[in-house]
Amino acid sequence: MTDSVAGTFGATYDASGNVEGETLPGGYTLSTVSDETGFTTSRFYTRDTDGIALLSDAAVPTVHGQASSSTRSAGAGYSQDFRYDRTGRLTDVDESGTYGSQHRAYSFDANSNRTRLVSARDQDGTPVSTTTDYTYDTADSLTGTGITYDAFGRTLTKPGTTFGYYANDLVRRQTCGDRRKTWSLDAQGRLASSTAETLDGQGAVTASVSSVNHYRNGTDSPSWTVEDVAANLRSRNVTSLSGNLAAVTGTSGGTVLQLTDLHGDAGVALPLDPAQPLAVADTDEYRNVREGTASARYNWPTAHMRESDTPSGAILMGVRQYDPSIGRFLSVDPVYGGNANPYEYCSGDSNNCTDLGGDCSSSKLCCTFSVDNPHPSHTVKGRINVHADVALVRLGKDGLRLQGRRGRVQSPRGGQLGAAWHLLLLQGRGRFHGLDRPGRVREQGLRYGHKPPKTLPQRVG
Repeated sequence: MTDSVAGTFGATYDASGNVEGETLPGGYTLSTVSDETGFTTSRFYTRDTDGIALLSDAAVPTVHGQASSSTRSAGAGYSQDFRYDRTGRLTDVDESGTYGSQHRAYSFDANSNRTRLVSARDQDGTPVSTTTDYTYDTADSLTGTGITYDAFGRTLTKPGTTFGYYANDLVRRQTCGDRRKTWSLDAQGRLASSTAETLDGQGAVTASVSSVNHYRNGTDSPSWTVEDVAANLRSRNVTSLSGNLAAVTGTSGGTVLQLTDLHGDAGVALPLDPAQPLAVADTDEYRNVREGTASARYNWPTAHMRESDTPSGAILMGVRQYDPSIGRFLSVDPVYGGNANPYEYCSGDSNNCTDLGGDCSSSKLCCTFSVDNPHPSHTVKGRINVHADVALVRLGKDGLRLQGRRGRVQSPRGGQLGAAWHLLLLQGRGRFHGLDRPGRVREQGLRYGHKPPKTLPQRVG
């Protein structure tokens, strides 16, 4: 694949048709290694002329497919060991290398809310330890001084920061200290434009920069952006053959390669112009930016272009905002069961899981129904049949989306088709209850309401 500005991208594939290596403009190569289960154990970028590694990231999996240890280098390097509890939640991180010797321990309640973080490090030969405790109400909302919510469970304030929302729960505004940013949406609910402002002590605007996103398809990842409307500064996102962000080109044609780690996070921003310095970026397991490393517009997850250069530091993850400082979303999950509770991220395992859309983590199986054509059964008195399109969605690293079979859903005998339908996700493989033809998907159950609807819902789940 040849981009008119960035250059030529190539790919190599394994026996199953998965991308296992890429060639990049400027003479660089990406190589990956996977084990027999499909777990990617290493990812490294090298310079073709001398074989020097610019970024390498390797991990050893457990029998459950979670990383038990990892080793990363980008200039300097470090190694980490991970431990999990019986439910798969990340509880301990031991680290040594670039950032010194560190230990982080996480505790959770029964709903996977983080209740305590103990962080210890060796700072100039002196051990330093801090402990942070967290409390929650019965709705799993984080409580504390300066934290408030609106009637819909959306975070309005936290110390030093305020948030505003649109009626569909998407971000409208963030204000933190002397920085304020306001977003507008397009007809599909994507981030169309934004205005970043600097405020004085009285709240008056002293500087303002407006930007506009442009999309070439139905995704919420921008194809190109006018970074500064007044100065006509533009950047264009170039994806590789794997479908992930690989380079960013500028107004004058300069190209910066985006080298990412196993998790899809920013690792190295590498300009093809040798006169320009490279920038090393890094985050911890909850994606807090590491001290002394660069912050970028798409710091995490870079490969999928989730905006992270916000005043509050919250990352715009699809339909919700994710706050890495507390490892939680700032509003409730629009999909029931998409995570362990309405606010938490990835069932306590952000190290191996992602929730790119803000509605269903990659550790969960999410499903929706589209129903139409309600009609009385011709064979069973009192039964109402509808046609249903089953959309089975598994959001993983590559945003996999599967379409299930089309079948017929029936209400209970003698029952009425309810206005509010819910899908109850159960464990194990099985079939769709109520479908004339079983689908090869996870077992589902349907719960019906008691009153007939005036209009049939077009989307449930």
